[in-house]
Parts: sequence; structure tokens; C-alpha cells
Amino acid sequence: MSKVGIACHDAGGAEIISSFVRQNKVDALFTLQGPAIDIFRRKIVDLQIVQPDELVKSTDWVLCGTSWQSDLELEVSLIAKRKHKKVISFLDHWVNYDKRYCRNGESILPDQIWVGDYNAFSIAKKIFPSIIVSLVDNPYLMDLRQEWLIKSEYGLSTRCSSLLFVSDNIAEGMTRQFGDSNYLGYTDQDSFSYLMDNLERLGPKIKQITVRLHPSELIGNFNWAVDKYGPLVQISNNKLLMDDLINHDIVVGSESMAMVIASECCSKSVFCSIPPIKRKCSLPHAQIQMLRNMIRDNDVF
Repeated sequence: MSKVGIACHDAGGAEIISSFVRQNKVDALFTLQGPAIDIFRRKIVDLQIVQPDELVKSTDWVLCGTSWQSDLELEVSLIAKRKHKKVISFLDHWVNYDKRYCRNGESILPDQIWVGDYNAFSIAKKIFPSIIVSLVDNPYLMDLRQEWLIKSEYGLSTRCSSLLFVSDNIAEGMTRQFGDSNYLGYTDQDSFSYLMDNLERLGPKIKQITVRLHPSELIGNFNWAVDKYGPLVQISNNKLLMDDLINHDIVVGSESMAMVIASECCSKSVFCSIPPIKRKCSLPHAQIQMLRNMIRDNDVF
């Protein structure tokens, strides 16, 4: 059996690839940084973390995430290519595919790309016509669906009473990539403020709003919201996304993977609160509704 080198930094790719390793009992070494470390430690026993050079030297091929917060995966990919070892990456989202493989103007493309749904497959095939793109079952969603079945019996039974806002840490990501926190024309603060200004569009019964910070986000990033809106708003301290999804009826965000999970795994009502500018939500999931398109005072449930 071949030994696989795993490289991850950001949470999205780490959740998917760690589930893949656990489910398939993959013989692997790991190069991990940032949020990926805690995610892999939660799922993998006897985690062996090594430096990029050692990872490539000691494995037969490499499986990487696609981070926007770090160049770790691109660094490992470049080392592997120089050693003529196969590189596969697992795309964990539906946006900025070409930018995920670019560093300092140089494209560092994998030999093969894995995607977890048909929407991602169609996008990747168009953007990377010369690369093999494979559609595989998303192992993270498989884990979450099972977790939802087990835990959902114990969630809240009331409807329309609680709302979960999932942050993307947009400002930090855009600052890192483009040197401009407002590169997209909005930030998570703008999306949250737009939600609060239009809360009545989701019905009159919302009694509690919880903010779930992005795994890369500073703990105090939404203290301003608690100060401004008082007891209506609280910050989640749950480590696991499913623990928040279980206890909230509605999920709102900008373009977070958590919105897709809430819709596809948990059948939650999900809304995008990107303010009404030219940019639309890039998540290609018809179940996710745009808050800006909701008719005022209409009960969406």
C-alpha cells in the first residue's frame, strides 16, 4: 500500500481530507498548520506531523487542501513536482479556483483534482480542461450526515426562534490575498449588519442570534455586535459546527461552507446576507436564498 503525504492549513480542506484519511484508514504522514492541526487531531490517532521536505521524501504521492490563508499546500506541491511525485488536491468550495493555485503570479497546478459534488465538478472542468477532475463522495459531508442523524433527536423542537450567523473571516482573507479588506465590496461585518437591518424579513419570531466565528478568526472579531445589539446576540463557544446547527432553526452567512452543510445535511433554512451590491452569492445551491430578495414582512416558513 502506498504512503500518502497530507498537506493542509485551512479548515475547509482539513475537514474533508481528515475525514477521507479516517474513513479509508490511509497510511499517511502530515504537514499541517493553522486550523488544520486541531481538526486532524480530533479525528486521527497517532498523528505524525513532519516538515514539507520530509513529507515529500517519505511518501509516494501527496494529497493537499487548497488554502487561501496560507501557501503551505502550494509549497508542498512545488516540492513534490520537483521530485516527480503525483499531486492531488481536494477542492472544498466553489469559488476562486484558479487563484487557489497561484503564488506570486506563478501557477502551481496539481496532477489531479478531486471535488465533492457535481457543481464543483462542472466548474473545475471548465477552468482546468487539461487536468483530470474526479467526482468523489465528500467524506466530510458523509460524516456530518451521520452525525446529524445521531444528534438531531436532541436538538431544539421550536421553529423560527433561533438564528445562526456563520462568519467567513472575509476581511482577513482579502487583506492577505489582495491587500484590501474590502476587496469584495463587503465584509462579514457588512453582511451581519445587513441581516440585522432586515431581520423582520425572516419572520417575527427570532429570539436569539448566535455568531459562529470562522476557525481562523480572532475571538473578539464580533464583540462589536454584542455591544451594539445586546442580549439578542451571542458568540458561540462550540468547537463542532454540528453542535451549533442542531440548536438553531435558521442559518445565515455570506458564502460559508457551513451554509451548504446546513442545507444539504440538516435541511435548515439558509439565507445569504451579502448586501445588495453587484456581487451575488457564488454558492451554486438553489436551496440557499438571498435575503435581499425576500419580500418584506413575508413569513418565509
